[in-house]
Amino acid sequence: MTETAPWLILACALFNLAFGVFHLLFWRLLGWPASLAAAGGLNRAVTQTLNLMLCYCFFAVALALVLAGDGAVGRGLALFGAGFWLLRAVLQPVFFPMRRRYSAVLLAVFVAGVALHGAAGLGLDP
Repeated sequence: MTETAPWLILACALFNLAFGVFHLLFWRLLGWPASLAAAGGLNRAVTQTLNLMLCYCFFAVALALVLAGDGAVGRGLALFGAGFWLLRAVLQPVFFPMRRRYSAVLLAVFVAGVALHGAAGLGLDP
């Protein structure tokens, strides 16, 4: 396996960082916690807590990718990321109606995440 281009690992880190910021914006974008009121207090708390934990994971993976660099550990983290984004892409049409434009756009972004992380993890340099 060849060395991964350092810019690919950095691109993966930035991709995860961007999704962490995107998830932090859910309170404004989705009108939380008011829009979660109908879900009940427990579901509201669980949803917001899980979202914050996901943000933490996005930021931690971004930092770990930067620190690990383009060696074996960085490639392994990138492959983990490819699996994460693949699962997220598969789940998109299951849980979100694809008749909405933003659902299709997000699906395309998730597939791009699979390609980006997969290329970095496999040591490809497009």
